[in-house]
Amino acid sequence: MQMQMHITDERGRRRRATVSYDAFDHQVAWVAEVEGEGMDVPLSGMAADEDSVAPAVQVAALRWGIASRR
Repeated sequence: MQMQMHITDERGRRRRATVSYDAFDHQVAWVAEVEGEGMDVPLSGMAADEDSVAPAVQVAALRWGIASRR
């Protein structure tokens, strides 16, 4: 499955993310491309279920320091 979502970067700015995910047994694997300035940033991870994919993407973006320049 695929979805478009917005995340909030470290500086409070909204960034668009394209997220692909699929359920395997009792977990959901996801891969996201977050639009950055000049290049997209790839992220990936696992979530407990489909409802927790979006929060997992947001947490990963903050953990890896996805931020705008200004």
